[in-house]
Amino acid sequence: VSQQLFALWPHMHQYATHQKVELVHGGTTSVLLDEPYTFVEQPYYRQDPLIPVVGGDRLKVACTYTNTSGSTISFGDSSNQEMCFTGMYLYPARGTGIFDCAGF
Repeated sequence: VSQQLFALWPHMHQYATHQKVELVHGGTTSVLLDEPYTFVEQPYYRQDPLIPVVGGDRLKVACTYTNTSGSTISFGDSSNQEMCFTGMYLYPARGTGIFDCAGF
């Protein structure tokens, strides 16, 4: 089932500095997002034109962090921990709720 990707929303926490998202489609890699990141501003990025995604496509997400805490930072939900997620806005909706791990 084909869907159209119309926006991306990078989500990380306080130590994050950059996110890059690539789509691998039929052996071709396209950069969808390659932007600096700050925790205090979390914009979404419209994709224009829309990006078709189909079964077998893969997303590669890379996040960069700068640990200024002096302590080890682990993965977690707290803003004092870190994560590397990318929200994707797709059309048509699949009717699975607002949060769904994508499998194309």
